[in-house]
Amino acid sequence: MLFEYLKGHRASSPLYEPLHQSRDLFVHQIYHARADSVDSDRSLKDILSEIPPEKTAAPIIFDVSEHGTFILWHVRSAISSTNSLDDALNLSRDFIETANQRQISIMFNSGEHDGEPAQGTIYSLAILTKYDPKLIPALGLPLAQQEKMATACRESEARKPKSALKMKILSTSGAITILGVIASVLAIFAFSTRFRGHHERAESVHEFTEYSTEGSIGPYYQRHVTTENATQLAESMQPGEWTLRIDDQAVIPTYLLDDEEAHYQKWFQNRYTEMNRIRTSGDHMNETWIGSEAIDNVPTDGVFHVAHCVLAVRRYVKAKESGHHVCGRDIDKEHFNHCMEVLDWWAYPEGRKGEDLHNENITFKWRTKICFDQ
Repeated sequence: MLFEYLKGHRASSPLYEPLHQSRDLFVHQIYHARADSVDSDRSLKDILSEIPPEKTAAPIIFDVSEHGTFILWHVRSAISSTNSLDDALNLSRDFIETANQRQISIMFNSGEHDGEPAQGTIYSLAILTKYDPKLIPALGLPLAQQEKMATACRESEARKPKSALKMKILSTSGAITILGVIASVLAIFAFSTRFRGHHERAESVHEFTEYSTEGSIGPYYQRHVTTENATQLAESMQPGEWTLRIDDQAVIPTYLLDDEEAHYQKWFQNRYTEMNRIRTSGDHMNETWIGSEAIDNVPTDGVFHVAHCVLAVRRYVKAKESGHHVCGRDIDKEHFNHCMEVLDWWAYPEGRKGEDLHNENITFKWRTKICFDQ
């Protein structure tokens, strides 16, 4: 995608360009926490001129041509600044174009536009950081928001020409330094995280890679819910952001549940009433229930595994055709082959002609897992 400047050309080094000589920059916005449609070109000045809500921040992620991907945090400040909006624009643009820093924090008067003060002066803090996948889980945001941010970045990368996919990755120490700066500054302005214990999860997040998702867009990781982490994970989940697939006990972001999947999940909910009770009561994320004997004795029948495999094959084919998956297991070849063997056994039973399959009432071991991204 081509990007161009709104005004003029650089006459001198950006390090020595006077701040009052403002020159705008087009960026390609790929994520905005407060917007539904974000895949569009925007003016950097327009983004900076948005007045942030009080006591909150909404991250914005955008691409800048050959300069890479950036995350912008924009919050209100209780401290005044002599920098204008144009000053903030120049500092941000120079940071993006020179590529000799990992992060910049800018205080400015967001209530002043082209020298005309707005009614009730508002001061802002903008924190601009080069994007790195390691930043997202460590920011402590709700898992659903992390998933949306990471997916937006991965989809944007997938659309780029191969030659453009040489994004510089921060070192671990550099990422930690940036996170420390962001956390300290945002704390001053009353921006707090909602995911308790998230730093521990960020440090060990790569331990949760169970299935290869190479070449596919969707959640990287799958974490099993245990008595040790159930309460922490449950408290981090916002109402309506997550939903449970009964057949494989996978908790997925609600926005990844399409109509076809919802149709089959409704069938499982109607047929297996105890499993649906586990879902609706929240027992699948309940520390006490997970630690009880009941988790290993969930009632089911002989149809359940076959029905799961029909759906698993559908997920596999859809993911391979679309290039998008919901859980890593959805595109796991070994699991696909296992389910094909189950369906083969069911469709071609041994025995005399017309023999029925025995649909006995049995139990199975329930194991909740969460499919999420960085």
